[in-house]
Amino acid sequence: MKILFENNLPIPVRTYGGTERILYWLMKELVRLGHEVYLVGNPLSQVESIGVKLIPKSDPHNWKHLIPKDIDIVHFFVSPPFEYDGKFVVTIHDLILTKFPTVRASTLSPWVYKVKNLMYRLVIWSAVHRSKAVIAVSNFTKQDIEAQFSVQSSKVKMILIS
Repeated sequence: MKILFENNLPIPVRTYGGTERILYWLMKELVRLGHEVYLVGNPLSQVESIGVKLIPKSDPHNWKHLIPKDIDIVHFFVSPPFEYDGKFVVTIHDLILTKFPTVRASTLSPWVYKVKNLMYRLVIWSAVHRSKAVIAVSNFTKQDIEAQFSVQSSKVKMILIS
């Protein structure tokens, strides 16, 4: 299978971690399993040594035209762009911002925070409903996704990060 990932920060990570570290390990394992893996990403990324084909991007907001036509699926670690109409899966780590929205965690004015949170909910809803599958990183997150977005249990796959 030809799988494409998109990320703005250089991979592998050097002094930070989180999602980029997980993405690096996932791409490495998918190559080991025999998949053809591509990364549309930061030109400073060094992933060729693990068998990932780097497609450098210069504009973090204008990259969809770089996707090869024969890609089977795109895997997003963040919400996919609204205008992306290809096949994709999305990983959702948690729904804390939808379950516990609070202005106290923001420097934005209450009104701006509420608008931003509403847009966040719309983006997540869209990602869940447009994707071929949703990957949840815990059973708790899987249950939250199914309950909040009324999706079939079979669409949400729980895959532990560790």
